[in-house]
Amino acid sequence: VMDGVSYPEADVYCKALVLGEHKDWRIPTLKELLTIVDYTRYEPAILKEFSHIDEDRLYWSSTQYANKSSEFWGVVFEDGRTDDASAIYDRRVRCVRVAK
Repeated sequence: VMDGVSYPEADVYCKALVLGEHKDWRIPTLKELLTIVDYTRYEPAILKEFSHIDEDRLYWSSTQYANKSSEFWGVVFEDGRTDDASAIYDRRVRCVRVAK
């Protein structure tokens, strides 16, 4: 988890991340982020297995907002809502990779 980064910074961070000997990290899609939302919980509305959540901040997804190449969807884990943000705003990122 990294905090306070623009979308381009988040992209660079995830691509450069080496964790557990894995180097294939990336920004998750909106669909992937939504798989860890737990709507039966609040503050945070995330599966209990996840920690280090700033529940009132938007987490970047790689899913573009409508037809705007400069805006991306994200998830706020306070209550699991989705929102969009300009790529220049500072938001949080939770990098993912495909388990093999």
